[in-house]
Order: sequence, then C-alpha cells, then structure tokens
Amino acid sequence: MFSNLGKISSSLRFNLLRTAVQTKDNVRCYGIVRSWGLQSRCHETSRTLRSSFPKFLIPKLMRSFADQSVIKINTNVANNVLLWKFERPKFFRNIAIFTVLQFTVLMTCSYAAWTVIPIYRNDMTWKDYFKKAYLSGVLWFFSAFSAIVTSVLIWIFIRKSLKYIILNKGGTSATLVTYHPFKESIAKVVPLEDLIVKKDRNDVGTFISLRVKGTRFFHLIDKQGTFVNPDLYDLTVGLDRTHKPVKKSAVSRVG
Repeated sequence: MFSNLGKISSSLRFNLLRTAVQTKDNVRCYGIVRSWGLQSRCHETSRTLRSSFPKFLIPKLMRSFADQSVIKINTNVANNVLLWKFERPKFFRNIAIFTVLQFTVLMTCSYAAWTVIPIYRNDMTWKDYFKKAYLSGVLWFFSAFSAIVTSVLIWIFIRKSLKYIILNKGGTSATLVTYHPFKESIAKVVPLEDLIVKKDRNDVGTFISLRVKGTRFFHLIDKQGTFVNPDLYDLTVGLDRTHKPVKKSAVSRVG
C-alpha cells in the first residue's frame, strides 16, 4: 500500500509541475479548489487516492474536486438568490429573555449589597472598615460587573448571528440578515469585495466567521444552517479574497 502511495504522490507532483506553466488563470475558493488546466487531472487523482486508501483512513469531511466547471456557474444572477439560511427565531428570543432576566436579578443583588455597605466613620480604622465592608462590597461589584458584561456579550452574539445570506441581483453584492434581541431581523447590503471568509464550510468547527470591512467583530455563520446554493456561495461570499495571486514573472521563472 505504501509503495502505491509513493507512486501516486510522485506522479501527482510531476503532473502538477508540468502543467503549472500552461495554466493562465487560477481560481481559489473555499469549499471548491479549481484550476482551469488542473481540474480534470486533480479529479482523476482524487478518485485514485480514494480507491487506494482503506476506508478507515479517509476522513468524513475530505474535500473533493467539483465536476462542474467554474465557467458553467454564473454568478451574475438575474434575481436575488438565497445562499444560506439558519432559521431559529425561538432560540434567539429565549436568549434575549434570559438576558433581561439575568440582568434584572444581578442588578437587584448589586443594589441590595450596596445598601448594606457600612458607612465609614472617623473613629474607625481602614482595616476595621474593610473587614466589615469586604463581603458586601465584593458582592456589589461583581454583581454589577457580571450583569453589564454578560448582557453586552449576549447582545453582540445575537446581533452578529446571521439568519440569511442572499446574493443580490447582478452578483456584486450580498444581503446579510442578522437576528436582533427585540426585532425579528435586520438586513444590510454589503459589496462582495468587503466580505472576508477565512474558513471553509467543510472544515471542522461550529461556526464560520465572516468579516465585513470597516466593521467591528465578526458575523457568525452557524454550520447547523443550510447551504441552499453551496457552489454559488463558494464563488461569491466564500471566495478566498486574502489569497495573493501568483505573479506571471514567478511562473515564467519556474518554466
């Protein structure tokens, strides 16, 4: 088995180097790795590797090369197209209700602790005062601190959790629909050039972070959602825009 693996890997490396100069344009996108000149060859090699390896050595989420050419996928859509959805309004509404309740309870505890803090008198030393006010003071501070911090974090989590990703007409912008603690949802239109996704939808993890240029924090794409048009997502929103293309001079040197 290991001898066959060595032969396959060496032949793959030779074929990739031989066709590297012939390819003019390369497209790299998360979820789909395609090259104009290498697509059919890589697909054939992928099938060979799958047949050579035992089943227990092949991971469940192994990436595969798509049969459909990039040219055949039209990103210039005539109408709005739904790319991804995650419909769980009850879950986020329950989180918002829990946030309000825990904020009320913690702030009530903080106020109660504040009322029992003893007042400093001139006939008391600071040591005696801290002994009497230590417990109530700590309870007052941490109750107020926890109420504010947890509420802000949960608010940000709800506001950055995506509900829908829609590719707008023309294929140059996308609509990001997010949840809101008190409203049903909020929509925002963003150009595709301002979207940065650094993780493949097939990678291990619970969320995919989506960053919008000029904004703070990441938007969260829950993998429990449904990719309605996965190939179109990979070529638009999920495109690797952080990858630097290879310069022509470097390719000519390799040749």
